[in-house]
Amino acid sequence: MDNVVPVKKQVMKTPQTFDELTGSFKAYLQQIGRQDRTVHRYAQLWARIKIFMDARHMKFYNRQAGEAYLDYLFGSSDYSKLTKYYQVIWNNVEALAEFQDTGTIIMGKRRNPPIVLTGPIGATMEDFVRYKRSAHQIGDRTTYNYRLYLNGFLTSLTNNGIQNVDQITPSVIMRFINLMPQRNLGTKYTILTIVKAYLKYLYERTLTVRDHSTSISKVNYKSQSRLPSSFSREEVKALLASIDRGSPRGKRDYAILLLAATLGLRASDIAGLRFGHILWEQHLIKLPQMKTQKNINLPLLPEIGNAIIDYLKNGRPLSREPYCFLQIISPYRPINSGSVGNIARYHLNTAGINCEKRRHGPHALRHSLAESLLQNKVPIPVISEVLGHVNTESTMFYTRIDLGSLKQCALDVPPVDPLFYGQKGGNQHG
Repeated sequence: MDNVVPVKKQVMKTPQTFDELTGSFKAYLQQIGRQDRTVHRYAQLWARIKIFMDARHMKFYNRQAGEAYLDYLFGSSDYSKLTKYYQVIWNNVEALAEFQDTGTIIMGKRRNPPIVLTGPIGATMEDFVRYKRSAHQIGDRTTYNYRLYLNGFLTSLTNNGIQNVDQITPSVIMRFINLMPQRNLGTKYTILTIVKAYLKYLYERTLTVRDHSTSISKVNYKSQSRLPSSFSREEVKALLASIDRGSPRGKRDYAILLLAATLGLRASDIAGLRFGHILWEQHLIKLPQMKTQKNINLPLLPEIGNAIIDYLKNGRPLSREPYCFLQIISPYRPINSGSVGNIARYHLNTAGINCEKRRHGPHALRHSLAESLLQNKVPIPVISEVLGHVNTESTMFYTRIDLGSLKQCALDVPPVDPLFYGQKGGNQHG
C-alpha cells in the first residue's frame, strides 16, 4: 500500500467563539468517559468565565483570557497556598487553554510550582537531569520527580553545610537517608534510586574522587505486587464489536485497540507509530519501543492492516504529520499515550464491560494477550518476544495471571541418558 497521505493546502484557522470552544470541549469530555457531574462542574465554570468575558467585550477565548480570569480571581496568590477547591478551579481554567491548543487534555494533571536546583551542587543536578532526558529519554513527569527528589537531597546537603560535591561524605548521605520523611516503600525506593544514580554520575564525570553511590545499599523493593488486570477473550471481542466504525473517530479507535489487544503494543508505542514503522510489503510492524528502546518486529495481521487502511483512507484528517494516529479535533496533532488510555477506558465503558476492581486502560489489554498466550501453552521466551520484554523476568510478572497455564507452557526438556551419570567426571555413587 502507498502509505503517503495526500495533504491539503494549509488554511488559516478560524478563531472559535467561546461557545464553540466549550461545546467542543464538552463533547471531548463525554467522549473520554468523564462523568456527568464532572462535565456539569466544568460548565458552571465556563458560565462564570463567559460573564467575565462579556463584561470586558471579549469574544474569543485564548490563554491570555484565561490568565486574566485567574488574575481576577486570585490576584498574585501562590497556587500552592490555595485551598484544594480553588486549585481545581485553576486547573480547569488551564485545561480549557490546553484543549484549545492541543485538542486534548492530560487527565490528572496538576499545576506544580517549578523546582529550582540552586547553587553549584544544584547545577550538577540539572546537568544530571539533562543527561537522563537525553540518554534515557525520560518524560516530563519523570523529570519532575527527578528534580523533586534531588531537591530534597540538595536541601539536606545545604542544611549540613555542604556547598560543593567534593564535600559530600558517606556520613552526610546516611544522615539524609535516616532523616527521610515517613514514606511508602515505593516512594522511598524511587528516591534512593535517583540519588544513587546521581552520585554514580558525579563519580563517572570525575566530579568526585570517590563513588559515593556505594554508600546507598541496593534496595530490593518490588513495586509490582498486584496481580495485573486482564479481560477474557469474550470481553475483548465485545469491546471491539461495540466500536462504531462508521465514524472517523470509530475507525481510529478500532485500529488503536486492535493493536493493543492483538499485538500487545504499549500505549506509548501506539501513539508513536509512524508510517515508516509499517512495512506493508513484508507484512510487518517494525519499531523501537519507547520504554525499552528495544527494536521489535510484529506481524501486520490482515485485520490490523485493513483497520489501519480504513482509518487512513476514510477517517484520518489530512495532515503532513508522520504519525499514524491523530486527534479528531483541529489542529490534528498526534495523539499521546494518555489519549490511548482514555480511548480504551471510554470504549470499555460504552461496551458495558464490568471493570469493577480491575484496571481498564490499554495495559490491561496487553495483560489479556499474555493470558491468552499462556492459555494456548505458548512458551515463556516466545511470550517475552511478543511483548517486547528485555528479559523474561518482566514476562514472569504477567504469568502470575494464570499459574495453571504457566505449568503447561514451559519448554520441553529432553530426557537425560542414564549412562550420563556413570561416565567419568559424572555423579559417581559408592
